[in-house]
Amino acid sequence: MHVQTREEEAFDILEGRLTFYGDGGEILAGPGIYLKIPMGARHRFRNNTDGRARMLFFFAPAGIEGLFDELSNLDLQDAAPEAVLGALNAVGAKYGVQHFADERRTAGS
Repeated sequence: MHVQTREEEAFDILEGRLTFYGDGGEILAGPGIYLKIPMGARHRFRNNTDGRARMLFFFAPAGIEGLFDELSNLDLQDAAPEAVLGALNAVGAKYGVQHFADERRTAGS
């Protein structure tokens, strides 16, 4: 899960099916679906199928583009989950993005 604190985010699903998760539950979205995530809303998405999925992301206002450049340069292949979360939040802090641990994995531990 993550939150953007400086912009709204939207998704236009072009192909496949993606499941979006948020504090209000989950939504299965397929082609033609447009989802808008308000600033400050905790959310994530996942392709839970064996098929390919494609979508367009939109952010308003602009400014978060550098986040994706920086994240693509991280080498976290063999990193522990705590290290991955720390790296995501170190980069995200520059762009007003906060990532959260997966509560399903951390519950009861």
